[in-house]
Amino acid sequence: MMDVNELLAIGSALTTVARLHIKYSVNMVSERQLLRSKRNTYMYHEKFQHLDELRKSTVQRPQKIAMALEHSVGCCGELCMICYEIADSYSFELTENLYITNLYTYHGDPESIFNHSFLLLHQSGTLNQRVVNSSLRDVPVSSSMHTLSRSYQGLDNAVIVDPWIYAATPLSELTAHILRAEELGVEECYTAGVCFNGEKEYKHTNLNKDSFNSRAIIPMDIMEGFEKEYQLHLNSLSRYKLKTKNRSIHIPRNSGSFVKKWPHDDLKYDHLLESQRLIPASESRGSFAKPRGYESIRESLFIEIDDYQRKKLNEQTRKIHEMQLFINDMINSASSCMKRFESSKKVSALIELRSCLAENIRRKPGERHKIISDDGLKLVFEAATKIALCVRGKKFKQDIPLNKLQQTKTALSLIRNDHRRYAFESIDGLSLDDFRQIRNSNEGKSEKYHRLIRHIYGGDFSIDLLQEPDHKAYWYSQAKVIYDGLKRKPRYTFAQQ
Repeated sequence: MMDVNELLAIGSALTTVARLHIKYSVNMVSERQLLRSKRNTYMYHEKFQHLDELRKSTVQRPQKIAMALEHSVGCCGELCMICYEIADSYSFELTENLYITNLYTYHGDPESIFNHSFLLLHQSGTLNQRVVNSSLRDVPVSSSMHTLSRSYQGLDNAVIVDPWIYAATPLSELTAHILRAEELGVEECYTAGVCFNGEKEYKHTNLNKDSFNSRAIIPMDIMEGFEKEYQLHLNSLSRYKLKTKNRSIHIPRNSGSFVKKWPHDDLKYDHLLESQRLIPASESRGSFAKPRGYESIRESLFIEIDDYQRKKLNEQTRKIHEMQLFINDMINSASSCMKRFESSKKVSALIELRSCLAENIRRKPGERHKIISDDGLKLVFEAATKIALCVRGKKFKQDIPLNKLQQTKTALSLIRNDHRRYAFESIDGLSLDDFRQIRNSNEGKSEKYHRLIRHIYGGDFSIDLLQEPDHKAYWYSQAKVIYDGLKRKPRYTFAQQ
């Protein structure tokens, strides 16, 4: 049977490399968990969206792994998938069978939703027989994590590979593993039964084999990184073994009190020496496979998240500022009559939108506030362009010709001005390229204006709606609604951390 530390070297290297490339587990946001204080940041929202797309996609396993690696996001399932594929693709120099099995914890009935996924490195022939030929979705393995080691023979040197909590731990030290989970606030995931999902491919394999995984799922640079990390662990393990072999032996004071009278006393004495010579696995990890501390993990993640947050806030502030300039151009294009009277509902509504943007970016340094998101800017843009089309006067006739259509200077500014490229145009749906295309077309003035209306409102639109009192009143009041709503709707704002 292999030494537990040899398995621990493999498990620790797998965990380290997986977490090097999959840094963010967005389900760690409950009380006491790792990302609790960062759940309102740009990075968290983006990572959560990427994971949601990954989970909902119907692509095959290689594509799922590629998506997780591309966005550096994944929970226990994705992390175990990557660790499994690395181990399955690597040529270990083994002389004995070594199995890697993907297990799950569950609450209540095994058919309930899987709670947590982890890998087990082991040499148990009985556990291997339990899962190797199974094609069932839910194969109960043990009633709990604590009874797992007693349920099957040959698990004395088994190692839990749990990249979700940044740890690889001997199964014999399960209590230390649970304490690690408590440190990260996820201990409830381990108070459950253990099962195996036999329906899925690539959940159990023997790493001692002649032919290796040729699916080439894991990129070569990651495999090279694992090779380097694994060799570092093996070298540290060799130094540790040499150190413990030559370690001075301390005999407790009371050990000399017994006198060898029977043959078994020699065995007792030898056992005493051996117990002093060997270091428990938990201590040995301090030499070559110690898991990263909570504060170290937290600090490295928070530095990246905070740097990205500052970058995105600066970009978002620029978008808001340039949206403010865009609306200001519309206000300046209004007729002199309307600008003289700021009580004009149309100009007042546009000023309301501009003020909403100005107040959002005018803040004290370090002040905690809610900054307008891309969805919020879409609301402002839609309101501003539709307000620009509203006209005064009596209601249109139903069949008014295009050349008689009343045109507003505010709306004409959208296709007259030579718009530079604004920062907010990077937002999906806010590009002004259509306005530029209308401006540069060879159509007549009335045809251009009609195309502008159709573009802003869409194809199914009645021209006379632009002068409907209720319609105009709605968009005039909508500016105030947006102004108030952006202050309190989480959907359209992000809290600066």
